[in-house]
Amino acid sequence: MNMQIGLIKLCVGLLLCIPFGAEAEDKIFVELDPIAYALNGYSLHAGTEMDGFRFQVGAFGLDIPDWASNNANYKVRQTGYGFKIDYFGDSDSGGFVGIEYGATKVWYTLATTNFTDTRPANLAGIRIGYKYVNKSGFYVIPWVGVAKNISDVSPINPVGEKYNVSEYLIFPTIHLGVQF
Repeated sequence: MNMQIGLIKLCVGLLLCIPFGAEAEDKIFVELDPIAYALNGYSLHAGTEMDGFRFQVGAFGLDIPDWASNNANYKVRQTGYGFKIDYFGDSDSGGFVGIEYGATKVWYTLATTNFTDTRPANLAGIRIGYKYVNKSGFYVIPWVGVAKNISDVSPINPVGEKYNVSEYLIFPTIHLGVQF
């Protein structure tokens, strides 16, 4: 049921993000994050670009790799949806700055006992990146975001096995997409 509600929110967000009667220079786009798929997850984002701005909504999920965890005895999975607003200026390619918000759910599972603590993680942050576009409309966007977890960041500590929930996250990635 929660997944259905999330998909409904994503569809409504997409409808709000893509204007009707867009001008010829405005673009719509669809993109994904291949790193999420490599980490046993998924990623799908869509939106529009107009007047130097880029508006995007998306859904994503992945398993946090052990090397990115502060306690390898925990398996951590995160899923959610969010939006991004970026400013490009006069071009739809090149450098950009933006803001982002993600509403996520995180599962912290202690491998030795199968104890699981599930928490929301609402992430608000900024991002910078660069968009490389070819003539056919395909593009690559490497970017990095810095976000603050504005939800509960108290440590998880069952049976003396502590996991420190991060208050700040640095998230480098790459998106692949096509624009129309």
